[in-house]
Formats: sequence, C-alpha cells, structure tokens
Amino acid sequence: MKKLLSVLLSIVLAFSCMSIIAFAEEEPIDYVVLGDSIAFGAGMVNTVDACYGKIVAETNGYNYVNHSIPGITSGVLLTMVSDGEKIRASIEEAEIISISIGGNNYLTNNIVGLAFDCLVKKDMTNFDQIAEVFYSEFCAIMDKINEINPDAVVLMQTLYNPQDAAAGIVYAEGGNKLNEMIRKYDTEHPGEIVIVEVGEALNSDRNNFADDKIHPSAAGNEIIAREVLGVLYELGLGENTEPVINTKGLDLIMPISYALLVDIVCKLFQMLGNLVNP
Repeated sequence: MKKLLSVLLSIVLAFSCMSIIAFAEEEPIDYVVLGDSIAFGAGMVNTVDACYGKIVAETNGYNYVNHSIPGITSGVLLTMVSDGEKIRASIEEAEIISISIGGNNYLTNNIVGLAFDCLVKKDMTNFDQIAEVFYSEFCAIMDKINEINPDAVVLMQTLYNPQDAAAGIVYAEGGNKLNEMIRKYDTEHPGEIVIVEVGEALNSDRNNFADDKIHPSAAGNEIIAREVLGVLYELGLGENTEPVINTKGLDLIMPISYALLVDIVCKLFQMLGNLVNP
C-alpha cells in the first residue's frame, strides 16, 4: 500500500510540475512604451485605446503599460527613467520596451529660429547642437535602462517628417540629424537597441499624419503598429505581423494649428532666403 501511495504521489507531483511549467510558458510578455506624444497617440481623439502601443499589445496578447507624456524631450525622459519609481518598476519587469523620443528636442527649441537658420541663413549649427545633446541624453537613458533591466529588448523608433513644402525642409533637417544619432548609437553599441523604421514607413503618404501636421493619424498609428509587429516577429517575440484593430482610431480635427502657423512662417522665410541667397 505504501508503495502504491508513493507511486500515486509521484504521478501527482509530476503532473503538478508540468502544470506549473505550462503556466509559466503561457505567461504573457510584459511590454512597456516610453516616450512623447507620438507614443501617447496624440492626433487621435481616442488615444488610449487606438495608439499603436495598444494595438501591438492587443495583437500579440502582451501585458501593456504606456508611460508616454506629450511634449517631453530626451532630457525629460532621462529624468523619468532615473527618478520615476513607477517607470523604473515597469522597466524592471519589461521584456520589450518601445521608445519614441527626440522630436520635441527641436520642435520645442525655438522652431521659428531654427526655421530662420535653415531657410534664410542656411546655417545648421543649432540643429547639430540639438542632435549632440540628444545623443548624450539618449546614451544616458540607455545606460539607466540597462542598469535596471539589461535583458529587455529595446525598440527605438526613427523620426518621421509630417510636413511638406518649406516647413518640410526644416522638419527633415531636424529629424534626419536625430535619426543619424540613433543609428550612431546602434553602431557604437551593437545589440543594445533594435531600430524600427517608422520614418520610412510614414513619410510616403500625407494621410498618415493628423490635421495638426505633427502627429500620426489613426492610419499612421496602424502603420507604426505594423512596423513594430514585424520587428517583434523577426525577433521571435510575436506571432502576428498584421495589426488586430479592436478599436478604430478617430482622427482629431484641427483646421487651424500651431504647425500651420509654422508652415506659413517657413514659406515666408523661404522667400526671404531666395532673395538673400539667390
């Protein structure tokens, strides 16, 4: 009888261990989004439910936390990952971290003055300085993330150009220089980030951008989600490449916006620049 009980106990324990292992294997991946208004979903009315991070999480069944804040620069994000207890706790648990940062480094850094430099003076010195500061702060951000969780896969998005005409020249100058810094980091720190080519995916179609001419539209968020999903699939961290849209994004309608005023100013600067530098 004791021998039979021993055998039965061994069988029960074996099945229990198998159940525990199976449960552990089915634990969803922890996916954390950090960054600015792009990651927040600005440009849509229903930002929480329709932003690309939410789409990615729902498509692949991830646990999902979004710590993005509109308007922040790389310097603010560095402070957040250095001192924010909730954010640091999320990073510690994360298996995947998506980052969108950099655009506000030049958009909130006297964009009119930068437009004058670019279109009238043809002087890109201030753009270069902004890019250098971004690179230093991004390196520090990555140092903090690696300190907290060296095993997390970090996806870093490239910047896009939501403008055309004269303003597009200015936005391209800023975005391209920051993208160069992202690629520089990837070259100098191989394997620490995985670049998601958001810029290439969005730039070909103006419908990918909201009326404010700054943020991705609902269609743009779906495209970003598709790019992220493709990268995760290649990394073996996801099973789907086509976004599952549970909540359709609703575009924010803004017929008059800050970006439109910048566009008008840039056109005037371009005319002035053509006169000064024929």
